[in-house]
Amino acid sequence: MTNASGATIIKIGMLTIRPVLIALIAIAGITLFSCGNPSTGSPYDAEGSEDNPVDLGDPADESLIYTGEVDTTVSLYQVDVIPFSSHPPGYHITLTDLLDDADLLVSYDNVTLDVYSRNVGKTADEELDAFPSGAVLYIAVDGTFTEQGTTFTLTITKN
Repeated sequence: MTNASGATIIKIGMLTIRPVLIALIAIAGITLFSCGNPSTGSPYDAEGSEDNPVDLGDPADESLIYTGEVDTTVSLYQVDVIPFSSHPPGYHITLTDLLDDADLLVSYDNVTLDVYSRNVGKTADEELDAFPSGAVLYIAVDGTFTEQGTTFTLTITKN
């Protein structure tokens, strides 16, 4: 059916809809349901894995700042560092801009995430100091206590 100006319209009972509006609603629905992690139902994705952590590189002389996301599992990163024996007093790591209760963990071997942040609680910023014994530091952002995951900012600074 067309209206007085010749534009195509669809009439459903009392509702009149233009095909362009139907197309926009369909595109919005596809976009809405294609984001995030369908296996966890989270709008966010976990980044990296134990076998393939995201390589953030070297903090160089300043800070390394990374904006990431985690679903309701764990995002895993690796950072090239100078071992503590060559560079005391280590590295300061912060997790900020949380939308939900994610936690910061650090490991020196990519298996045992055994150094936890000092501030653990909801969306409060978390921080810790790490003293790596090797040339790689593994950092995990744990989203298991979030409802759907979160975005965050991770900052690694040489002390």
